[in-house]
Amino acid sequence: MGANACNEAAWEISEILGVVFGLGEMQRTSVYEALQRSYSLNQIHGEVSRLPTIEEFTEQIELVEVSNKVKNIKARLRPMLDFGLFPDGVDSSFDLLATQGVIIDLSGIGLSEVQLAASAFMLRKIYHDMFSWPQDKRMRLAIVLDEAHRMAKDVTLPKLMKEGRKYGVSVVVASQGVEDFNSQVLENAGVKIAFRTNFPASKKVASRLRGKGTVDLSESLEQLGVGEAYVSTPDHAQARKVYMCE
Repeated sequence: MGANACNEAAWEISEILGVVFGLGEMQRTSVYEALQRSYSLNQIHGEVSRLPTIEEFTEQIELVEVSNKVKNIKARLRPMLDFGLFPDGVDSSFDLLATQGVIIDLSGIGLSEVQLAASAFMLRKIYHDMFSWPQDKRMRLAIVLDEAHRMAKDVTLPKLMKEGRKYGVSVVVASQGVEDFNSQVLENAGVKIAFRTNFPASKKVASRLRGKGTVDLSESLEQLGVGEAYVSTPDHAQARKVYMCE
């Protein structure tokens, strides 16, 4: 991996860490610098021979905090640095995702910040890998995110939803309320399924669905029964009431 690729990776990682751990602008810039330094430690003739370890990254964070006079970076990142999210020597290949399917269970990770970081890096890895796949209208990979409100601020999710279609990537996000999703996720959703929603959230959900004529669907959403939902698709933009059978 050359210098440009290292800088790009360092910037993207710092962007993810900034969102997950709530870093300020100077803190995120310092993380970027620490990552650059970590990559440079393993360069031979301008090429990185191996990826830096967490220990090397932690050491550079400590040095950057002093040189840039920026505080609390290591403290903010401690959940990721101390809880073994990136053990050395682990194969980073995701080939199984596109061949037989994988369930990634993060429930065993107690800290929500570590769960978010793992999910964010997973999505970013898929996003990068998909550009090496042939463009195909058939579904190659389905990403299903339950409790998607946890990923509301993720910077990669809207990109996957927007650009993944031509590579056969489908993204399904599910959550209890429409306010859990950022606007870009909702704008890039081709199919919307809305179950019963109480007032006042029903107003927000209805604003994202097209009713017949000028009909406001908010009251209809409030009255849906079990197994009933309003669905809109790219081919049928006007939301229709559907019934789910066992």
